Amino acid sequence: MLATSLQAGVQAQKNDLLQANQFLANEEAEKALDIYQQLIDEGQVDLSLYYNTAIAYYTVEKFPLALLYFEKANKLKPGDPDVLHNLRLARQKCGTEFI
Repeated sequence: MLATSLQAGVQAQKNDLLQANQFLANEEAEKALDIYQQLIDEGQVDLSLYYNTAIAYYTVEKFPLALLYFEKANKLKPGDPDVLHNLRLARQKCGTEFI
């Protein structure tokens, strides 16, 4: 019974993430952020969750939060070219880009 309950919870999180990604793709970043933040608050740690959260924050021009989540994504997959590119852009927006 516990395993079934756990599996249902994992599937619900996947569904939530897919819905948030769809909101982001449809330029509804605020709706996406509500879901992403809920998943993060529940303790989910995932590269795509952090990366898409960062993209959503960048879209709504909350650059310090975008920077935070790009940094988190970079810790999960150091050297990823997409993460590094967007991390650099977020740092520039926050005035923290170093030469």
